[in-house]
Amino acid sequence: MLSAIVLLSLALVGANSRVQEKPQARVVIEFRLAESLPSDELQEAVLEGTSEKLYLHKEVIISNKDVVAAHPIPSFTPRSFDIEIELSNEGAKRISKASTENIGKRIAVLIDGKVIVAPVLRSTISHKAVIAGSAPSFTKEEAEGLARKIVAQ
Repeated sequence: MLSAIVLLSLALVGANSRVQEKPQARVVIEFRLAESLPSDELQEAVLEGTSEKLYLHKEVIISNKDVVAAHPIPSFTPRSFDIEIELSNEGAKRISKASTENIGKRIAVLIDGKVIVAPVLRSTISHKAVIAGSAPSFTKEEAEGLARKIVAQ
């Protein structure tokens, strides 16, 4: 049976869509559980592009070290692209456990420390996840550049 693929909205923040000759600068990607109400154990954050406050759990469920591959894939929107990430076995185990135990709760996706999106978990995430561009959608070049930056060393 195929691993569950969860679509996550991701707004592109200041991406450089030009291919560069130099090695790609790495972006830091993190997935963390998020709450709507504050607590002493949680870190306050703002959802990028909004004034909505979220409260993040300190534990990082998965990060760059858990991503074994990232590549652009065609989106449902014409001429748009998403980014499919493939996770290591250990990363897949952690995200599967966390997502299964927290259906109905939010999971925040952070890029370089900024909460880009925090969807409600509707199903278990396993070995693959799709990061879907929201308005504006990813161009092919933007998706390729971000995918390279996610897996850059």
